[in-house]
Amino acid sequence: MYITVKQMVSIPQLNSGLTLSEIEWVNRLIRYNEDMDKNFKILLLIFWFFVFFLIYFHTTDSFDQDLGRHIKFGEIIWQTREVPKTNLFSYTNPEEPVFNSHWGAQVVFYLIHQVAGVNGLIIMSALINAASLGLIFTLAVKRVEFLIPSILFIPFLYIFLDRTWIRPEMFGNLFFAILLVCLFLPKLRSRLKWFFPIIAFLWINLHISAVLGVFTMGLILLQDSLESIRRIRGNILIGALILIGLLINPYGLNGVLSAFTVLNKYGYTIVENQSLFFLKDFGFPLVWHILIGFLAVFLSFFLTFHIKKKFLVGEIILLLVVGILTLRFVRNEIFFAYLAFIVSCLNFGLPVRQAGQLRGIVRGGWASLLLGLISIVLIRESHELHGLPIGFGNQESYKKGVDFLAKNDLKGPIFNNFDIGGYLIYRLYPGQKVFVDNRPEAYPVDFFQKIYIPTQQNPKKFEEIINQYRIQTIIWGHNDITPWSRSFMERISTDPEWREIYQDEVLAIY
Repeated sequence: MYITVKQMVSIPQLNSGLTLSEIEWVNRLIRYNEDMDKNFKILLLIFWFFVFFLIYFHTTDSFDQDLGRHIKFGEIIWQTREVPKTNLFSYTNPEEPVFNSHWGAQVVFYLIHQVAGVNGLIIMSALINAASLGLIFTLAVKRVEFLIPSILFIPFLYIFLDRTWIRPEMFGNLFFAILLVCLFLPKLRSRLKWFFPIIAFLWINLHISAVLGVFTMGLILLQDSLESIRRIRGNILIGALILIGLLINPYGLNGVLSAFTVLNKYGYTIVENQSLFFLKDFGFPLVWHILIGFLAVFLSFFLTFHIKKKFLVGEIILLLVVGILTLRFVRNEIFFAYLAFIVSCLNFGLPVRQAGQLRGIVRGGWASLLLGLISIVLIRESHELHGLPIGFGNQESYKKGVDFLAKNDLKGPIFNNFDIGGYLIYRLYPGQKVFVDNRPEAYPVDFFQKIYIPTQQNPKKFEEIINQYRIQTIIWGHNDITPWSRSFMERISTDPEWREIYQDEVLAIY
């Protein structure tokens, strides 16, 4: 801890015997030490940004999910200058209305892929997500210095590692991080809140999480108005501009309303839309990662229970809403991790600050550096465990099988399962369309319940669908663990009407 010159000259035992030139020399030394502190702090923040970058800088397997479909969508939108409103990729439901909430991200993905390939997409994802985490971490450091955020980062790290795919949600992560900075830093909020309408416009065209973003903006404006009644008029104007920004999308008002109701159209179950309690019975690791995040928040509030802390209204409401949404839909875990991390840091930092332990950054800085190095080791081990090492690279599990399909010019229509549909769109459209793909919202609820699932379970229904659509080729992903898919694979492998012509570790072709 340093003593300023003003403090020093006010202390007789330090001031006595010192000339003005000696005081000036001490003053320069103190300023030099303070500058060293600032430089060390900047270097430490840069180091942590590198740690965050490594979380997302790894070989990608996103093409096995929906990255390829996003790129294909982006290509169509860029070339036609129009967002498709129907399910143009499927021959079973070509006229089904489709709400595409992330068309803007798809165009960005397509253009980056055209210019820099898969490695460009990896860099973009790592930079955007690292910037989001960097904002949250810097916010915590500004309030409680380095040690507490560095300690808490390790348990929250495993939530971040749950979702490192190249997906449009990266833009939502960045916008949400910006909003949290506005919520907890009033001085910045007064300037940044005027950019909320622009953020709303960008967000609604980049990712469906814009609905949560608008709710967060509303809470921030409410918090701002509670702190100063004179700001109410300006905040009402900002709120009106936010609504206008939301309406500037290809679907207009329906685009905003569909963002709230799109899940009602899901006739098929996907993991990220399940509740924490449902997934608990299936042993998903992310359940424990999220529960540890909840535990950290609860402990931090328990620690500050007897301390007179002024909690923000927006902070409490947002934490409750995001927490409930995460329990119901685990896809919200990153938003929860951002908010829970900063709240935990602030809560744990309060008693430490009151005890007088936050006296500069040097002591906590070296410990933070050590914890950052430990985090790098954990990140590397996690990526290696999932077969996605740090660095550039692309893994397309279905590539060999689809190459075989294309090389041998196997005729369609094709019958495929849910999981592999997105990759088939990327590789085969417009030459061939799919039976189904991994967009539940692009198909009627009855399609899954009365056609897709029964076709796999019932041999008579299967024959009916084969004849109805004149299906010539079956391509099926082995990673589909649903009971109806398992049953279908067992039956089709012994069906004399169908001959297996290709099989590898991930798919089979009949």
